[in-house]
Amino acid sequence: MYEKITGGSIKSIADIRRLLQIESVVDEEEDVYELNRNATRSLPWGNSSHSRVIRSVDAEQAELAQCKTRTDVFEITRNLVDPTNANFIVQPSCVEVQRCSGCCNSRNMKCVPLRIHIRYVKVKKIVIRGKKKEVLDVPIPLEDHVECKCEPVNPVSIRIHHTVNEHRMTARVTATTPPPTTITHKAESQLRPLKRKNRKFKHLPSKKEQRYLLST
Repeated sequence: MYEKITGGSIKSIADIRRLLQIESVVDEEEDVYELNRNATRSLPWGNSSHSRVIRSVDAEQAELAQCKTRTDVFEITRNLVDPTNANFIVQPSCVEVQRCSGCCNSRNMKCVPLRIHIRYVKVKKIVIRGKKKEVLDVPIPLEDHVECKCEPVNPVSIRIHHTVNEHRMTARVTATTPPPTTITHKAESQLRPLKRKNRKFKHLPSKKEQRYLLST
């Protein structure tokens, strides 16, 4: 900009405005280019060594998460400490417990605890009364799962489901099968085949016998 002003190319205020606009556009383009270059460097694929490492990593073989005890987070609610009062704070708000989790070999099975252990821990019950603060140690029970097993998913509901299906099938068969018709004595007599009476034919003499009778 200094070279253009000293060189005599600026003759009016409009020339100065155009020069300022051009310089601002150039500065913005340089800032965007620098920002994109820095972002590309920060990405893992921006570095050739990182990209080679990512390509060389093979996918791991998936393994079944077995039914066993694992560390889980249990939230300690105020209702567990004191269900009659809510004007206090519990510390800590959560602890670690051992719980059964994982998959079974069938969808009809679920992972459940076989043996459990109850242990007690102390938590701080901080009661605030105006400007005073009272801290109490309150023991609460925690349930830890010791041993796990796979068992059928609600076998009672499965039996009920099969029973309902059997009733539905029976109802369908009953609906499609017509009820037996009762036949009265009169209708039964009409359905019976009629007995043909034996006709009695009179014995007529033959012509030869007739001639003999006439001649006598």
